[in-house]
Amino acid sequence: MVITGNMKHLPQILLVFTTLTMTSCSTDSELKPGKWHTANVTKVMAFRLNWDKKISFPGIIDQDGELNSTRIPQDGVQLTNAQITALEAAVTGGDPGRPVVDCFYPHHAFVWYGASGEILGHIDVCFLCSHIAGAPPGRAGTGDMDALKELVSDLGIPLTNTDWK
Repeated sequence: MVITGNMKHLPQILLVFTTLTMTSCSTDSELKPGKWHTANVTKVMAFRLNWDKKISFPGIIDQDGELNSTRIPQDGVQLTNAQITALEAAVTGGDPGRPVVDCFYPHHAFVWYGASGEILGHIDVCFLCSHIAGAPPGRAGTGDMDALKELVSDLGIPLTNTDWK
């Protein structure tokens, strides 16, 4: 069989497409509940962020690996051990089947810290679309948004900005 013209590159194109498709998708092992890596955590802090804009994309960690400058409060609100346990259950316990909207404008975040103050992990939360994202892998796709709302409220952090229209 003779392949001519643009068709002679078809096998290479298919190989590249297949490779990119396979490597860009998250695997089940990354999203299985209960895999969150929190063994060396000494504290977890909660923040609200991007509070002046309802539609705002930046998460808690900026492109330089620093905390988002819009975070409120600047030092965060520290979770108790019981609240950390509730948070970890909410983000690793699986998806409760809540519909997810494709917006993701995070206005809340949680940051896990190690003994020397290094960031071990973080979660950005968008209550507008019922979605969470963060690092490292191992969290639920959407998490238990009702539990997260309750936790944020218990921490005294507002769920929405009353100025948002």
